[in-house]
Amino acid sequence: MTRIHYDNQQAIITNDAGMTATGFNGDIDAQGFRPKELLEAAVALCMTMNVRKVLERDGIDFQLEDVAATATASKEDGVTNRFTAIDVELTLPAHLEAAYRTKLIKIAERGCTIGNTIKASASISVTEA
Repeated sequence: MTRIHYDNQQAIITNDAGMTATGFNGDIDAQGFRPKELLEAAVALCMTMNVRKVLERDGIDFQLEDVAATATASKEDGVTNRFTAIDVELTLPAHLEAAYRTKLIKIAERGCTIGNTIKASASISVTEA
């Protein structure tokens, strides 16, 4: 579970493990992750986790620093209140063969719960606490 609360005019994001991050509070000069950035990070992290799992499963020697992702959410012109695309660029260990790299990208995309949830347009239910 992820929680958001405000402390000293700052949005604080926490998880069950006690980790915290600072979220954007809406003030133009404020620091913190914006919701778009958190969405992009969730997709990118999910993809890299899948890549790591497959590399480990296949017994491929790699350095953790050689696996990375950049995600960019965008909207089509005229579309408001939702992103229409999320583009992910994966960085994979350089020593991998081309066919295996292609396989990794497909597996990362297919196995990403966050990406699959977004693609399927999950329902969101909001209630008062």
